[in-house]
Amino acid sequence: MIFFKKRKANALTTFIILIAISALVLAYIFVVTSRTQDAYQVKKKEQAFFIAEAGIKKAIWALMSPSGIGGMGASWRPTNY
Repeated sequence: MIFFKKRKANALTTFIILIAISALVLAYIFVVTSRTQDAYQVKKKEQAFFIAEAGIKKAIWALMSPSGIGGMGASWRPTNY
């Protein structure tokens, strides 16, 4: 009879340890997944920023450069405004 009580206590202890380890593993997976998504969002944000900055620089170049080298030169304004 005592043997079965010890066996039951060992099974319960093993189950509790298994649940605790599973919770730690799930928490780790959650943290890694959320950090990966955050890094992806930061990457996309930086790409959008640099693309916008490049577009602004290209527009400034087009307005400041003469039309002979591909810019718009002084003729960038519409004539009928």
